[in-house]
Amino acid sequence: MPAGAAPLLKHVALKGKYRVMLGTEDLAQAKATLRREASKRRARVDRKQSEIAANTLAERFCVTQQENLPHSIVAIYWPIRNEIDVRPLMDLLRMKRVCAVLPTMAGPGNPLIFRRWAPGDMLVDAGFGVKEPLPSAPVITPDVIILPLLAFDAGCNRLGYGAGYYDSTLAALRREHKILAVGVAYDEQELPKIPVNCHDQCLDVVLTESRELTPPK
Repeated sequence: MPAGAAPLLKHVALKGKYRVMLGTEDLAQAKATLRREASKRRARVDRKQSEIAANTLAERFCVTQQENLPHSIVAIYWPIRNEIDVRPLMDLLRMKRVCAVLPTMAGPGNPLIFRRWAPGDMLVDAGFGVKEPLPSAPVITPDVIILPLLAFDAGCNRLGYGAGYYDSTLAALRREHKILAVGVAYDEQELPKIPVNCHDQCLDVVLTESRELTPPK
């Protein structure tokens, strides 16, 4: 692309809505810039606010998903860095006798594997602060996946860390059966627009401490 030229934007219809597409190089650069901005935004959430948000989010999830919970396998994540804390939600799911699973990495480029886990079960260190269930824990395919994120937009597009684990996982699971993908975040993590490509998986729901978002029809 000539110096100073604006990147060409492409609008394509996906699942009844429009998503902003960029060329490969432009997309990578745009996402890298947004990740830096999003990381700073998330880091600005103070500790007291984060504790309140974690408890509010847990209650909101159980209310909004109460019809799905009784017969669902719910995949959750062990929070790292300054991701919104979903451990209060783990406790609520246990109280409601919901079967929960945690993701296990199966190597670069491979979809995540989900193993059964409950609060109190042993976890192993997978590096970079990531905790995973023991290799002996049963592998179970979830119906609902709760995802961490760096940022989201009003179209329920998700900005992750860039490894593509959740995108490849959602793509693989969606080819097999219906999956509900729920992104959880602080209100401060919303951005005006997240650029995407054909490999990026849109979320079905985004939950924050104050609201619930679904993709526009």
